[in-house]
Amino acid sequence: MNKTDTKKYFKLLLLLLVFLILYFVKSSSIFFIKENSSNNYEHKWPINSTKNTIQGSNLNYECNDEIKEIGCNCYKDSDCINQNCVKYPNTSYCSPKNGDIFPEFVGTDQYNQKVNLYNFGNQNKYIIIELATTWCKACKTLADWLANDNLEIKNKRWWKDEYIKVKELIQNNELYYITILYEKNDRKLPNYLTAQNWFKSYPDENIPILIDEKKEIHKWVKPTGIPTTILLNEKMEIVNFSTRGINSSFDKVLKIIK
Repeated sequence: MNKTDTKKYFKLLLLLLVFLILYFVKSSSIFFIKENSSNNYEHKWPINSTKNTIQGSNLNYECNDEIKEIGCNCYKDSDCINQNCVKYPNTSYCSPKNGDIFPEFVGTDQYNQKVNLYNFGNQNKYIIIELATTWCKACKTLADWLANDNLEIKNKRWWKDEYIKVKELIQNNELYYITILYEKNDRKLPNYLTAQNWFKSYPDENIPILIDEKKEIHKWVKPTGIPTTILLNEKMEIVNFSTRGINSSFDKVLKIIK
């Protein structure tokens, strides 16, 4: 074999090697896309194959002079798309009410996964949505009780011993409880580490911790106190809406199971 043939031979080998590398990369990418397109989480959150049929409220609303979306300023019920104008301390807003469908929200969880809230729908379970911040003492007390069984919560004036049953439902995976954090300790927007650090302090694998990094849910709910809990049914309809506290939602759960 002369020098010319040797060069041709090595060029062919090099081309073959490049082809094999490209083929492997392409195959791996296809496999990766298929795995993610199935919506299988690394963790055990549920999958709702019919979530696209749920038509919830609009998170990306714009306020104008016509019929107003939930979250917009209003003067009377007829201003609002859901006929519910509620007076707040400084003004009035079109506010969510029982029967409204909760918005579709996708947030990053404590495992750095993108989680669609609607995947918890159609699972034959009720859902409690908790809005919280990492600087909120009452939120920490509640999380410490749920995750670490810290009984300091019994000293709170809003505590009821029958709420132990609500915790049992969560632990037995009979009730979904989802914490949405919308601010961190410095009152700034949260990020993935916010959820991760919260989970380190209050580790409960039954409770997804999602971050509202644009304060979209906060803007829609407009909580007047935290923690705020909202009870949904499996159709993502609001069963009990509240802008502050846990009592009304927890009491409603207990009433339902009785």
